[in-house]
Amino acid sequence: MAISVPQQGVNAPPKQVIDPGKTRRRGWMLSAVAGVLALVAGLAFFTYLAALEAEIGVKQIVVVAAQPIPARALITPEMLTTKELPVKYLAPSYVLNPADLVDGGTTALINIEPGEYVQQNMVSRNSGLEPGRRAVAIAVDSVTSVGNSVRQGNYVDLVVSYITLEGQRSTEMLLQNVKVLAVDTLLPAQGGTGGQTYLPAGVEGEVKLAPSTVVTLELDPDQALTVTHASNFADELRLVIRRLDEETTPNVDPANYIGERRTVGQPETPNGETVPAPESSDVPGATTDGSGTPSIGTLNEQPAPDETSDDNPTAPADGTPSQPR
Repeated sequence: MAISVPQQGVNAPPKQVIDPGKTRRRGWMLSAVAGVLALVAGLAFFTYLAALEAEIGVKQIVVVAAQPIPARALITPEMLTTKELPVKYLAPSYVLNPADLVDGGTTALINIEPGEYVQQNMVSRNSGLEPGRRAVAIAVDSVTSVGNSVRQGNYVDLVVSYITLEGQRSTEMLLQNVKVLAVDTLLPAQGGTGGQTYLPAGVEGEVKLAPSTVVTLELDPDQALTVTHASNFADELRLVIRRLDEETTPNVDPANYIGERRTVGQPETPNGETVPAPESSDVPGATTDGSGTPSIGTLNEQPAPDETSDDNPTAPADGTPSQPR
């Protein structure tokens, strides 16, 4: 409040006296208003960020191509980089981790341009095959697959049974220590009840189990031909499960005998002497190559009938007509 003090003989204006308390109160009010305005502005800013984040969503790191990746090329680390992408725009097929692609066995199915998001349908893991290997599928039933016990990752031996050119039944070890890539169960026929079924009887009246499982094996090219041939033409191709920690492949002699009769190999007598293997002319069905081992290349091939064989006793061995007695 200003107070005028009159002075004698001087016509001066009254002097203003400022109240300090009023000044302080005015400063406090201005500070309070500024604080409220700042608080309102901060709340508005954070509200905007929250709304923007809610609209965009949380971000996820995805894999993109760092350089051109040609089709059928093995994917290496320098071909890839990462980028953040809002989850709301993330496709289920996008690859999220570069380590999933640089495992040494993943290749590109198509050309991938730089900056393009890498998706699962753009790459192939080559069915888990090692370089130089092939995948071959064979159909097996509950017996030839060890009671449907063969699983992916198992190692198996393949045993084949067939009939030689001479009509000898033989069973031999076809391959050993073969990796199983996949196992797929066949669906029952339409209208069927499921479970194991049987194939129609053949010309000889033999009834076989119908295939119930498809097993995919990892082989080299030569083995792929051998297994395909045996699967198509052998009487039976059977899987034998191995221990995972057993990698040896011992030499196993073929078995072409029934009961106590053995026609392959050189069995020993009780005194330790070796008995020579019988010649092919003495024992029906023995091989003529001197090795004593039937060949898988002659599966199910039967010899043509010989008119001069023992089945025609009236025909001499030299082919001349017999004289009546």
